[in-house]
Amino acid sequence: MSCLPQPGDVVVCDELVHNSVRMGCRLGRQKETVLFRHNDFQHLETTLEGLRSRGPGSAPANIFVAVESVYSMDGDLAPLREILGVAAAHGALVIVDEAHGTGVFGEQGRGLVSALNLEAHPALLAGMHSFGKAFGAHGAVVVGSATLKDFLVNYARPLIYSTSLPLDSLACIRCAYLMQASADDRRKRVLDLADAFQSLLSDADVNRWAGGTAPPPPLDAKDIPRHRSPIQSVLIAGNERCLLVADSLRALGFDVRAIRKPTVAEGTERLRITLHAYNTDEEVESLARHIRRLTANKGNSADKARARTSEEDEGGTRASGGGLARDSILLLGESATRARL
Repeated sequence: MSCLPQPGDVVVCDELVHNSVRMGCRLGRQKETVLFRHNDFQHLETTLEGLRSRGPGSAPANIFVAVESVYSMDGDLAPLREILGVAAAHGALVIVDEAHGTGVFGEQGRGLVSALNLEAHPALLAGMHSFGKAFGAHGAVVVGSATLKDFLVNYARPLIYSTSLPLDSLACIRCAYLMQASADDRRKRVLDLADAFQSLLSDADVNRWAGGTAPPPPLDAKDIPRHRSPIQSVLIAGNERCLLVADSLRALGFDVRAIRKPTVAEGTERLRITLHAYNTDEEVESLARHIRRLTANKGNSADKARARTSEEDEGGTRASGGGLARDSILLLGESATRARL
């Protein structure tokens, strides 16, 4: 994002795209960066129509659209087919961040773009695949045309002036990459756990969608359900209350993180939960049960909530080994240093 856009170009980003993309846009030379409503491809179409309808001298030379395949806070999936279709109709090029899709979706974990058979779409410019999530390593690759790769090698300053990965990191990445070929059972397992977790909270008074980020219309039956990913969130408004519930769950052995303002907008503080293929059905059921209990009465004071957390202590459902991973190489949905739920 810092080197592709040129003067006269415009970058259009999903409003919830990762902050690293926004930081890259700040370094770019485009004349303008525009946001469209999260996962709203109709608003994207309106935005692109407005840009293309500008008069001579004002219309952008090129339009780049930046989205994530799986969003890191709510775990919701982008409507990639629709986004690419809209982009193609208006001569825009799409860049997809697959950080949370790599290793989880598609044949051999190639990502959501591959899972939807969109790799050859004419509007797809590039995909970014991170090795810091499912691969349990660090670093990333950009997948695109030979022309794109030549351009980045010669003009991407963050790449040119950075140190290459050490041999041990490359070996770790290669091992994880090779393991992807035989990890279909783990991919299915972690997505089945996501379905189970959502089902366990479906009839509870638990808000799993942030304000302004309501789930988009469902995809066709042949496609992947829009929120079937290892990343799950439970909204608990207020920094103090969100921290309290997260601390209570950690005391019970669950590695659940509180995401608070200013990382997310005020009122959309949430628990961020990352499911892993090695989690048991009993662990997921226990987590859902404790979340329901801890959030049952939203009017309770912090003291009452603390009292509730001490009522039950299910030692048998706590994370074994102090919460360390059983799988050191391939953890679907998060890095090897972030284990358990």
